[in-house]
Amino acid sequence: MKRLASKYPVVFSLAVVGVLFIFTYIGRAMYPVVVVGDLTQLDPSAFEPPTQFERMLSTFQSAEGVFDILAIVFAAALLTWLGWWREAGFTARCKNLPLALPPLVIAAIALSDGVRVPDGFGQIVALLVTTALAVFAEEIVFRGLMWRALVHRGPILAAALTAVLSGIVVYGINATGGPVPEARFITALTLCGSFAYAAIRWRCASIWPVIGVHFLVALAIAFANLGSSTYQFLLYAGTIGFIIYGLFLLRTARVRADGG
Repeated sequence: MKRLASKYPVVFSLAVVGVLFIFTYIGRAMYPVVVVGDLTQLDPSAFEPPTQFERMLSTFQSAEGVFDILAIVFAAALLTWLGWWREAGFTARCKNLPLALPPLVIAAIALSDGVRVPDGFGQIVALLVTTALAVFAEEIVFRGLMWRALVHRGPILAAALTAVLSGIVVYGINATGGPVPEARFITALTLCGSFAYAAIRWRCASIWPVIGVHFLVALAIAFANLGSSTYQFLLYAGTIGFIIYGLFLLRTARVRADGG
């Protein structure tokens, strides 16, 4: 496995993506999407709102939750086997930390026009845990494991490939469980955001700032008012703006060298 990852990092990355798609279908098999043509056929209990405890459990009782947990365990096992934890960015030492701040400014602007408050403590906990799982699963796989395999080919290529592959995986997750237009929207945010996160991960020489930034931006998307002008700003800044910022962070050979 180490030889494959070192000599053929693109093939290794594609193999990882293949395993992630297997996890997607495992999650869908465990928690399939059921389409009901006649609501009168449903049991009356189906129309009762879930309790706060049930909302917290929904974090794990979903195809996405199964996928995230399997992806984290899989990536952690590979990082341990390959001995790559430190090289994958799991180190307390950071540099150029202020470069992680601009995405947080965008998140703050998105929330400046009001916040959507979840209904009850259970939904808040479910949202926080779901977001944390999804963010950590994406980061440990793409900016941790896969980045370590690809970075020797250059940070720009590594950033581009990890962004594209993360977009493909996210599209597969969402298109198999929801409307395709929404899946495309989420994929665009993931692909563009991933490029910026990869650039931040390289310049900061650690994965932890990226995990924190990604988590806070994802929460901003979840809590911001959908119809507000600041939310529209977030959508543009989180796509085109993130690509531009990623290119800025990797703009010259000098700043790309060893993270700048």
